[in-house]
Amino acid sequence: MAKAFSILAALALIQVALAADIANKYTVVLKSGVSASAHRDTVHATVAKINAQPHIEGTANVKSEVHHEYSIGSFNGYSGQFSAAAVAAIKADPNVASVQVSLNTFIKCEMEN
Repeated sequence: MAKAFSILAALALIQVALAADIANKYTVVLKSGVSASAHRDTVHATVAKINAQPHIEGTANVKSEVHHEYSIGSFNGYSGQFSAAAVAAIKADPNVASVQVSLNTFIKCEMEN
């Protein structure tokens, strides 16, 4: 019984570690016809303005930044780490279709010799 509890405790710690890894990370999907590169200046200006604001006590001190831009067929968007204030500003942008929390996805592959 103690061994099963230890395994469950270890799995819980791993889950917490993975959750911390994706905290404040989002994927932003732009509306049809809006390219990520054309939207880049707006996003960077918004993020710079929010990053320049003084830290509010009791809130997470997250430096907002774009990590990746996507342009795949008709899908255009970007992902990055954003504070709550940055997410609110991004969601309010009329060129943004949606803002989703990014999730880590793992693929397990086993090869036979």
